[in-house]
Amino acid sequence: MHETEAFPSIGAVSSKSKPASRAVRQPESWEAAAADSEISLRATHMRILVGCEMTYEFLQPTPIIATLNVHASRFSDLERPDYLITTPAVPVQGYRDSFGNWCSRMVAPAGRFTLRTDTIVRDPGGGDPAASDAGETAIETLPSDTVLFLLGSRYCETDRLSSMWIGGEAGPPTIVKAACCYQ
Repeated sequence: MHETEAFPSIGAVSSKSKPASRAVRQPESWEAAAADSEISLRATHMRILVGCEMTYEFLQPTPIIATLNVHASRFSDLERPDYLITTPAVPVQGYRDSFGNWCSRMVAPAGRFTLRTDTIVRDPGGGDPAASDAGETAIETLPSDTVLFLLGSRYCETDRLSSMWIGGEAGPPTIVKAACCYQ
């Protein structure tokens, strides 16, 4: 189904779904468009294109573990599978890590090698729920199976975030908000 078929009164016309000569009334607002289409604004979702293409030049065959797929908790939100495509094609073995991420294991050949994946995710567009009244728990009282979530991340400049906490720029409960807003 084309997006314009689902929301005909919004006014966007795709060349595949409607003839160019068809007149489309522009709604005065998104609320009016939703009312005209009998669609609740709460039921509408954003369509987010996610994906990547990465090309490497390897001097020798190189083992790779790639975590490029959408997390399993969001599979039901995908419009199509987010298959990992390699060029040239190589055997890929998949497994789940301890966080539930789908990992793809392969050996890239010497020379040019490309990894690519893409999909569309439907998302309601709301933020994550915030518990502004949540308290702080001393590290020594945390259950042992939660400690691995406190380890540093290669995806985040933990040294800079740590200085915000140690330097007094942020403190409980604002440290969590500072970490979420960090750019």
